[in-house]
Amino acid sequence: MKAKSLKKTLSGIIKKTDGKKTVLVTGGAGYLGSVLVRKLLNQNYKVVVLDALYFGDNSIKDLYKNPDFRLIKGDIENIGDLSKALAGADSVIHLAGIVGDPACSVDPVFTIQTNFFATQAIVKLCKYYKIKRFVFASTCSVYGAGGKNILNEKSKTNPVSLYARSKLEAEEILLSEKDLEIVILRMATLHGWSYRPRFDLVANLFAGKAATNEKIIVQGGNQRRPLLHLNDAANAFIKAIKAPKQKVKGEIFNVGFTKENYTIIDIAELVKKLKPDAEIEIDKSIIDKRDYFVDFTKFEKLLNAGPENNLESSIKEIMKNVKDKKINIRDSKYSNYLQFIDSRKVVIV
Repeated sequence: MKAKSLKKTLSGIIKKTDGKKTVLVTGGAGYLGSVLVRKLLNQNYKVVVLDALYFGDNSIKDLYKNPDFRLIKGDIENIGDLSKALAGADSVIHLAGIVGDPACSVDPVFTIQTNFFATQAIVKLCKYYKIKRFVFASTCSVYGAGGKNILNEKSKTNPVSLYARSKLEAEEILLSEKDLEIVILRMATLHGWSYRPRFDLVANLFAGKAATNEKIIVQGGNQRRPLLHLNDAANAFIKAIKAPKQKVKGEIFNVGFTKENYTIIDIAELVKKLKPDAEIEIDKSIIDKRDYFVDFTKFEKLLNAGPENNLESSIKEIMKNVKDKKINIRDSKYSNYLQFIDSRKVVIV
């Protein structure tokens, strides 16, 4: 008698209890994840979150009584935690990892372990659990110093940081998995208010400083960045989950909107327009060498819509929340870099 394969054994163990689709969101308690999870629940999905909770659970604890929500506190590097989280899932949205250039530079070996090898392990396990759709959160930072041209998905990548390199190499290993429905989303720089706020993102930082009457220091200023509101980013992941296989399998999408490309000084000047007494200082020594404008036509056609939120409304919301909630924007819990220094552990998106 022929022995059953591990894949068949696992598929026999996993039983569906109802007709609802289940999405595993790694890093679901984080900056983007906590917004995305709520949107998925509102669209009648069951949601499993795998998160180490290094920032605590304030961003999701109100969801614990929701019968369609399940939290697994654990690490993406731990095979047992991954297996528990993947069991019964129909698709995976992989957000977890060490995020941002400064945080990734603290411990390069751990960055590679988390952003590359853990991603490789998750996708391999998806095969055994017969999970097809795998949506990966990458970054437009892979374009690095992109030159003067506007960049699309076919443009040459030029990563200038370990963060970008780790994401790019993870993309390559994922796209080699031809049996799975891999979708790569290269996100623009995020902004907006979240259930787990961040003030290590340029627009959020400038708005937070204006709200607390701190001087806004612009380093360089002419570096170009595409920006994307959290809500629009979350919508993109849901679209990637729902889209027909023939439209997204094996595809890379720059996620953002072409009209939402800015220079750093543009962002500072918009903050000052909304808060005229904000003080801006220009520091011509450029530390961050990333400089790129991005074409999002491919994504815009897939989404068939424009942005739901804009930068101006986002800045207003951040300034109001910082002021009303009396938030200390310098608290380490609002910074991936500072939190990573404190914990020396994985930081969640």
